[in-house]
Amino acid sequence: MSLSRVLAPGRNGPKLAVVTSKRTDIHIPKFYDHDEHKRLEKYQESYLGTSKSGAPTSVGFLGRIVARWRGEPLPGEKEAPEAVFKNVGLDFLPPQPVPRVPADYKENPERDLVNFPFPQRHMFPPKTRLLVLPDSWFQAFYNVTGSSGPYVLMLSLGSFLVNKEFLVWDENIALLIFGWLFYYTLARHAWQPKLDEWAYGRLTNIWEKHKKVIQDDLQSVQNFKKIQAARKDALVTAKENFPAILKENMQLQLEVTYRNNVAKVATELKRRLDYLKETESVKSRLERSIYLHQIIDGVKKQIETNENGIKDAYLDFCIDQLKTLAAKETAKA
Repeated sequence: MSLSRVLAPGRNGPKLAVVTSKRTDIHIPKFYDHDEHKRLEKYQESYLGTSKSGAPTSVGFLGRIVARWRGEPLPGEKEAPEAVFKNVGLDFLPPQPVPRVPADYKENPERDLVNFPFPQRHMFPPKTRLLVLPDSWFQAFYNVTGSSGPYVLMLSLGSFLVNKEFLVWDENIALLIFGWLFYYTLARHAWQPKLDEWAYGRLTNIWEKHKKVIQDDLQSVQNFKKIQAARKDALVTAKENFPAILKENMQLQLEVTYRNNVAKVATELKRRLDYLKETESVKSRLERSIYLHQIIDGVKKQIETNENGIKDAYLDFCIDQLKTLAAKETAKA
C-alpha cells in the first residue's frame, strides 16, 4: 500500500512524491520542512528497510520483528527461525512417564494407605474453566446449585464488590486483569510446550542428582561392609595365631631389653675407662711438674750459694760458648 504526501526536497517549491511503506498504521504528517524530510528518510532506512525511491535495501527494525514473529528467515540466514505461534495447540509429551510411589510402599508399618494414600504427580495439568479456574472448584457446586451455580456466584460476588466499591473498576484494574489474562493465554498456548520441556529437563536433573546421592550412599555402605568384613577376618586370624604372636612379642621385648642393657654396660664401661685414663694423665702431669720444680729450685740454690764453685764454672762455660760463636761468625764473614 502507498502513502501520498508532500515533500520539500528543495527551496523552489513543493513537489509530490510517493513512498512505499510496509505498514499502514504509521501516522505521517502532510507538511514538513527539509530537516523533517531527512529524519523520515533515516526512519525508512533504519526501521522500514527502504531507500528514498522505495526499493528495499535491508531488513529494518520492524521488519526483523515481523520476520521473527512469523518465523521467516532474514537475508543471509540459511534456516528459518521458529515462529512465536508455532507450538499453539501442541502439548509436550515426556519421553518417560513420571515415576510413581509403589502401591505397597510404607515408611512405617502403621501407615494407612487406604485412607491416606501417597499423592501422585500428574503428567498433565488438570482441567480448567475460564482459562485460569480449576474445574474442581466447579464440580464442588454441581451437587448443590447445579451447573450455573459457580457462574452466578462469581457474577454476584463481583457485582457486590464493584457496587460497594471494594473493587474500584478503572482503567488500571481493567489493564491488570485483561493484561494478565493476555499474558497467561499467550504463555499457555504459545510457550507451554517449551516451558514444559524446560521444566521436565530441570526435574529430570533433580531426579538424577537424588539418584546419584542414593547410589553414592549405597556404594559407601557396600565399602563399609567390605572394610568391616576384612577387619573381622583379621581379628579371627589374630585370635587363632595369638599364642605364636604373644611368644614372638615376648621374644622381641626380651631382645630389646638385652640390647638396652648391653648398651648401658658399654656406656658405663667406657665412662669408667675414660675416668681412669684421665686420672693417670693428671697424676703423670703432676709428678712431672713437681720433679721440674725440685730440679729448678735445686739448681738455683746451688748457683746462688756457689757450691763447689759452680757459679764460676758456669760463667766460664758461657764465655767459652760465646767465643766459639764469635769465631764461627768471623770465619763465615
